[in-house]
Amino acid sequence: PSLQQFTVSGTNLTAAVTVTAPAHFEISTSLLSGYNTTLTLTPSSGSLASTRIYVRSASAAPVGALTGTVTLSSTGALAQSVPVTGKIY
Repeated sequence: PSLQQFTVSGTNLTAAVTVTAPAHFEISTSLLSGYNTTLTLTPSSGSLASTRIYVRSASAAPVGALTGTVTLSSTGALAQSVPVTGKIY
């Protein structure tokens, strides 16, 4: 599968951060396992330590170019978006 990664961190958070993969992608905090369509990152004392998010194309993704946006949201915080792309041959 096509693989990308980015890092997320935060301060002054009042709730967990939900990370949501777009259609045909999966996300994990581990390179080799634990891929799913959503992740929940729990801050400690309002801070989220730097966390690497791995993004890969899903095994059932169709052949061709893939595009989408990973979304990160938390109650009381401005949602963030990370564009992702991939290509399945």
